[in-house]
Amino acid sequence: MKSTILAYYHEKKYNQIIECAKSVKPEQCDSTEVLCAIGEAYENGRDFRNAMTWYEAAYALSGNDEVLGMYLGIALALDERALVKSVLEKVDEGARGL
Repeated sequence: MKSTILAYYHEKKYNQIIECAKSVKPEQCDSTEVLCAIGEAYENGRDFRNAMTWYEAAYALSGNDEVLGMYLGIALALDERALVKSVLEKVDEGARGL
């Protein structure tokens, strides 16, 4: 599945990525790159709730600031300001995770 999703990602075939993602849960995936590709596919399809779920899993796996930024960008797009504030407070305190 990993190679298939990444191949679709490089070809910008977001609908195919989403179809692949339907057969797996975020917590079953062990690749930040795949989690982000799926998150981006959902984001591209304007399904921001699902995008957040996949970005959250990617951040939990990697702790990467860029992934956190993608997650927070989606949260802001959904007007989830309280969530953004809460996450930033945790980050400021040095806590990892959302």
